Amino acid sequence: MAEHTPGPWIYVWREDRLQWRIGPDNGDMPVAVTFNQWPKDLELANARLIAAAPKLLEACNTVYSNLHQAANGGLKEPGKNERVRAHKQVERRCCDILIDAIRQAEEGKEK
Repeated sequence: MAEHTPGPWIYVWREDRLQWRIGPDNGDMPVAVTFNQWPKDLELANARLIAAAPKLLEACNTVYSNLHQAANGGLKEPGKNERVRAHKQVERRCCDILIDAIRQAEEGKEK
């Protein structure tokens, strides 16, 4: 699987082209551009979201790793078995949701 363009990404308004350009802050080609099809404030919000993608992916990976570890290790509190089981179910569901989001971001599709 190919890796994405490393972050952090920035977004820059190009008045001459009436578009937001989103990508690394190193002069490389942008990873995305807007095409002035939406109101400027909506395009700005989209540009911010796209530029945050590397950080969001990193956060998802971190949260997934922590939840996965907790789900597999459990919350060991003597006398609280029902609570522990409930927490494990929530943790497993969170792991499933996060891994789907991570895969969609990394591979561009749901699995």
